[in-house]
Amino acid sequence: MRFLSLEDPSGTMERLTHGASARSRGAGCSTPVVDCVTHVLRIDVADDSIAPAMNRRAFVTGLGAVLAVSLAANSEQVATADVALMLFETAEKVPPTKSNAYDRLVLPSGKEIYVAQTPMLIFHAADIVSVVIKRKRPTGKSGQPHTAIITLQPDAGTQLEEFSHNNVGKRIDIRLNGERLSTPLIVAPIALGRVTLDVGPSRERINKLFGPLDAKLSWAPEGS
Repeated sequence: MRFLSLEDPSGTMERLTHGASARSRGAGCSTPVVDCVTHVLRIDVADDSIAPAMNRRAFVTGLGAVLAVSLAANSEQVATADVALMLFETAEKVPPTKSNAYDRLVLPSGKEIYVAQTPMLIFHAADIVSVVIKRKRPTGKSGQPHTAIITLQPDAGTQLEEFSHNNVGKRIDIRLNGERLSTPLIVAPIALGRVTLDVGPSRERINKLFGPLDAKLSWAPEGS
């Protein structure tokens, strides 16, 4: 019995896998995809007479399996790419020595506060379990505002509860991918890893903001 490492003299395999080589680590391989394929296709051959046929079958089967894993990993990455839920501390007054670290924000009420430029907490797609959008009853000229109920993973929920506990009585600035969602006043620690925010009346804006979460985003039935 001898080991047979399949060759690709035409370069077809290298061309097909060149674009996916950077993603091979996601499929459990620390080397480029073309090297992974060579590794996967190394087989034991007991009978030289069947080697040519086995070469072709193993090459096609192995290459297809490895590329499928790479493309699936990439698809999942794209679906949840660039999602960052960020929480910023705020202050009513900022000493001159720290003024460069804060931005001034005027609230809808006309009150002026200062928002830290660096977030205290960042939650990514993996930290978010679900986002459920519910439509509220119309209020005056505001149309049909919506709320987003964001549920976090347990570890992320613990961080949120600790952060909110330390900021009771203050406002926090909450942004998704850099866009401000809300600047609520914290009246009590946020428990259970669940936060509810007003996200405005525009379905288009909501879908644009939360769309990268893919299947984690859902809309509650009317009247629920």
